Amino acid sequence: MRYHSQSMVFNIPTTVSKDLFLNYALKIIGDRYVHVESKGDKITLNMQGERGELHTVINRLSMISNQINNAVLDNDGSYIYDNELLSQLFKPQLQLKYFKKAIEIYGFDAKIDENMLITNANYFEIERIHKKAAKAMREMISAQNRDIQRFFSLLYMKSNLDMFEMGNIGLENDILKMVDGKFHFAIDQEIAYKKMQELVDKPELRPTIEVPEGEEINLNDFFEGGKIVFLKNGEELDSSPFDIVKETKNREE
Repeated sequence: MRYHSQSMVFNIPTTVSKDLFLNYALKIIGDRYVHVESKGDKITLNMQGERGELHTVINRLSMISNQINNAVLDNDGSYIYDNELLSQLFKPQLQLKYFKKAIEIYGFDAKIDENMLITNANYFEIERIHKKAAKAMREMISAQNRDIQRFFSLLYMKSNLDMFEMGNIGLENDILKMVDGKFHFAIDQEIAYKKMQELVDKPELRPTIEVPEGEEINLNDFFEGGKIVFLKNGEELDSSPFDIVKETKNREE
């Protein structure tokens, strides 16, 4: 098999979007060998591999880079995520409306504008919330339809009650009803969700996405193999340039 070398240059204007771009790049690079050089607002990737594989990687990175550049803070301190970007970054893909409500459960602001999720939760925060929201959907897999499954999943994240405990609360308060042994909404779905939130909301059970003691966010957690080397002026660096930026910022603060 003949291997080729390909250099790719991406214009990534902020540290926030550099982190986001690199996280995504590492996921799709896989076990391929790549050199990374960061200079100013540009990231250069020099990768070796089979021509067809390189072409596929280049296309995927090019497709997503513009969307990643949009996922930065706007004037009111919110991040903007295109739904297509979210579907590329996080698996399984979650319904945007469900994901927005999950983000709100964890204390962040969120809204949907057309196909865009706008929130004050940063990338690492929504990544953790996505894991919790996906897990909740798996916990409620026995629900009979998707709307009921999402309904119970959101309440499960808020209260940690199981489906039947929540179902009984809903039945007792005429929010849900049983038809042929299955849970159905007895009232409008959005009104049902708001009423159930009030019934299951207990301060001591409110969820958190705080990083557990001893667990730190590490960009290497997103790397599934291969080797990545950071260069500056042709010289290999001992650590990520993003770590250097963060350390400098912390000293300034």
